[in-house]
Amino acid sequence: MTWLLVIALFFMGVPIAEAIAARIKKGGEPADPELKKALNQAEQRLAASETRIAALEERVDFYERLFEKNTDPDRLQKPTQ
Repeated sequence: MTWLLVIALFFMGVPIAEAIAARIKKGGEPADPELKKALNQAEQRLAASETRIAALEERVDFYERLFEKNTDPDRLQKPTQ
């Protein structure tokens, strides 16, 4: 009985493995043109977001340096009781 199960799993697994291999050879791109278009748009939005994030990081760094430069050390001391 066990050998029958092994043979059945083997024959069911071969077509699945072939389908996966074909998908890998194709490059993994979706066949649907609408899906390709949506994927390209998502990639463009991601690239634009990465650019905006990099610009924001630069601004934060600038303002951090500016704040450190203009901070009065006497003003930041703990109050005495």
